[in-house]
Amino acid sequence: MMFPEVHPAVVSGLGGATIAAVLALLAYSVKPDADGWRHIKPGLPHWVGVVLGAGLTCLFSYIYVFVGSARSDADYQMTILFWMTLIFGACTLYMSSSMFMIVRQRIHWRGEVLAFSTKGRVRQYTFADVTALKDKLSGDYVLHFVDGKRLVVDANAKGAMEFIDAVEIYFLDPTTP
Repeated sequence: MMFPEVHPAVVSGLGGATIAAVLALLAYSVKPDADGWRHIKPGLPHWVGVVLGAGLTCLFSYIYVFVGSARSDADYQMTILFWMTLIFGACTLYMSSSMFMIVRQRIHWRGEVLAFSTKGRVRQYTFADVTALKDKLSGDYVLHFVDGKRLVVDANAKGAMEFIDAVEIYFLDPTTP
């Protein structure tokens, strides 16, 4: 096996970090606002990615640390399993960070007013304050405001497309409520 003393510790640590990220996401909830506000929250792709990714990372970690392989090509199998564990763990942590960003931003809107958190401050704008709406290659949307601030909206988040549609409709006809 390549690096026999390093791999179990790295794999165990990655499995533990993945479990910690999932538990932190489950404990972190969005505080409800006044009635009538629509919210953007992590969507199904985020939850599926985190839950399945964490499950596979933990399963691969368990196999790598405790089970191993008795076949003649065990070194090769365990090397491949190590890299699969590392990749699944990294992707799970990336998806967890995307979910944290969505929850931390607390994007919500009502009518033509939108609000979101950035660096601990709640910013409030109207749709008229949006100077540009651009889509990125990743599928996310970026709103640019008159004061130079910008907001990145994850297109896979729950409620994100409703929000983007509302902004686009306002751009097409600003008199539409």
